[in-house]
Amino acid sequence: MTLLQTSNGVIDLTRIPPEALCLDTLGHTLSQINRFAGRTPQPWSVAAHSVLVSRLCQSPHDKLWALLHDAHEAFIGDIITPAIEWISTNAPQPGCYDLIRDAVDNAKARIDTQIRTAWCIDTDRVDFELVAHYDHLAYLAESIMLMGADIPRDPRGEIERACGIIAEFQMHTAIAAQHGWSSEIESLQGLGLYRLPERAA
Repeated sequence: MTLLQTSNGVIDLTRIPPEALCLDTLGHTLSQINRFAGRTPQPWSVAAHSVLVSRLCQSPHDKLWALLHDAHEAFIGDIITPAIEWISTNAPQPGCYDLIRDAVDNAKARIDTQIRTAWCIDTDRVDFELVAHYDHLAYLAESIMLMGADIPRDPRGEIERACGIIAEFQMHTAIAAQHGWSSEIESLQGLGLYRLPERAA
């Protein structure tokens, strides 16, 4: 049993209760977690990132999963790739990066499965590879806009489009990011793409 202490009590990560996956609970937590280990000039949360990825997607099913694709971080945090690389160099045996990377990916996947089940998401309608593509584009745009990274080749103008979305964002506070993330979720509700988990009575 893997337990997580929260303000609403103790959660078993192997059986996350539906109330921990409610819209307001997830939105609040994701808006409090900053990307890039918090080392951006101004706050840039997982919630804001998820809205960016969603706005890059075209299909409503992809948009919904884009908003939830990092929701596992509400329970295990944003484990950045450089941290995994550094941890692997301090492992008792050399060459542990792939093992640690797989362990992290499997943990994320298990929580993702719980989220998709709780939200009744039809996985056959989601193009997970395309969402992952836009997730990477969002990362590149964030690196450019927030961290001053060099602009890579962008023959299709996709990174430029993502940068433009960031420039228009007003999500640099936790409250604004939570509201923006929740509003994007609610805008899809009328399409019948999901069912919100119910709170405990």
